[in-house]
Amino acid sequence: MPEEDSITRTRMNYKGYFKLREFYNFLYDVCTSLGYDVIELECKQASDSFEFEWRNEKSVDDFTMFVIKIKTRITDLKEENNGKEKLNKGNVELTIQAVLRTDYNAKWEINPMLKFMKGIYERYIYKPTYDHWVEKVKEEMNEALNEIKSFFHIEKISMGAE
Repeated sequence: MPEEDSITRTRMNYKGYFKLREFYNFLYDVCTSLGYDVIELECKQASDSFEFEWRNEKSVDDFTMFVIKIKTRITDLKEENNGKEKLNKGNVELTIQAVLRTDYNAKWEINPMLKFMKGIYERYIYKPTYDHWVEKVKEEMNEALNEIKSFFHIEKISMGAE
């Protein structure tokens, strides 16, 4: 069975004007430009709210997969016309989480001997690679978050800011 380790999680809030369709498409483009396959787990819309949850996956080797989970909730959603264009106004709450999934194809779960060997492999051989992937998935999550913040004109974060 694949194992998932939550590496880091952060939240972002924004209150103000934006274009909802543009934001949704922008976020999709950010994830795909980083090499992720976007899987939409949930999408709900009401008259004054919009929610969606994505699981973004990217295989980095035969054993490891990066997963960036994004959950977005927009409340008090209104459409306003400023004379030139229609804008949305609302409260955006975004949670983004970096996860490492190992043995994502369950190749090491075929029999008890392989499962035993998996423990040895992870503890003694794979550990430096795992540590490298932890830093890399954090970096990619922060890159996605900085892109999102730039969309909303919010101050960017640096790598060590969490």
